[in-house]
Amino acid sequence: ELALLGNMSDGKLAKRMGVSNSTVTNKRNELGIPVFIHYASVWTKANLKLLGKISDVRLAERLRISQAGVTKKRKSLGIPACTTYVEDIEWTSGMDCQLGTCPDKYLAEEWGVSISAVSVRRNFLGIESWGGSPVNKHHWNKKELKLLGTDTDERVADNIGLSKGTVAYKRRALGIRAFGCG
Repeated sequence: ELALLGNMSDGKLAKRMGVSNSTVTNKRNELGIPVFIHYASVWTKANLKLLGKISDVRLAERLRISQAGVTKKRKSLGIPACTTYVEDIEWTSGMDCQLGTCPDKYLAEEWGVSISAVSVRRNFLGIESWGGSPVNKHHWNKKELKLLGTDTDERVADNIGLSKGTVAYKRRALGIRAFGCG
C-alpha cells in the first residue's frame, strides 16, 4: 500500500486502507512523497503550451505526473513530440541575442547543438527566423563596416539601406558581437 502514496489522493487511499486522511497524509509527508495531483488540474494554458516544446519526460517531472499522462495528453491534442532536449542547453542572453540574426543552421554549428534546438528556442521566444541570404552582392565600405555592432542590426540596416539579415550576417561573419549583447 505504501507504493500508492502520491499516486492517488490521500482521501482515496485512506478510504481504501480503512484509515483516516491525516494518517495517510502524515505518512506521505514523513516519506517525502509529493501530494498526488489530478491530471485535469495540471493542464493549465501555460502547461499546455509546453507540450511538444520540451520532452514528455521533463514535462512529467516538472508537473509531477507520469510520462504516460503527458504523452497521452500531447497525442490527444495532435502535438508532435519534442525531439530535442532544448531545456538541457544552458541558454545565455548572448545566445538569445543572436537568434534570428542569421540562419539557425549557423548558430547550431557554432554552439554545437541541433538546428531544431535553435529553432525551438527562437520560436519559444517569439523571434522570427532570419530572412536574409548569405549570398550578398553588397560591397561594404569602411564607413559601413565601422557601424557594425555599434547599434542594433535593424538601425544599422536602415542607416545604410540594407536588410537587417544582411547586416547581421556580415557582422557575424566578421566576429563582431551584436549591439547590447555584451
